Amino acid sequence: MLRAIAVAFALILAPVAAFAGGYGDLDNAMTAIGSALEKGDSGPLVAGIGDGDKIELQFPGLAERSGFFGPDQAALVLDDVFRKASPSGFEQNSARKVSAEKQYHIKGSWRISPGGASEEREVYVILQEKSGRWSIISIRSAGR
Repeated sequence: MLRAIAVAFALILAPVAAFAGGYGDLDNAMTAIGSALEKGDSGPLVAGIGDGDKIELQFPGLAERSGFFGPDQAALVLDDVFRKASPSGFEQNSARKVSAEKQYHIKGSWRISPGGASEEREVYVILQEKSGRWSIISIRSAGR
């Protein structure tokens, strides 16, 4: 009987865990973000948006729209940015925890080739911890 209750409880919680937005730990978040920016893959970034949250996206000269977007809109904006930017690399320059706000601020150099001309831009990513998971709340790049 006790085993049946435990199995039922696990089945009830499995969908919640499977659809929880964000990353389970900070190391996985930072690895996924760096790889996604380097390869131009919106999937890991969209997966990092918390359930019911919106993400701030700002890419001057690369995106027609800036602002706060849900996962579906964010995927479209990021795909457009990556198509225009043709990313080829990302290197994290600094990262710092802001304990009072339960945030982690990442600054990096993003190598892109918009229009075929290679350039480097600074990128700023903010993660926020909620209920033991890290979610991306903002990705911004410096403009040209």
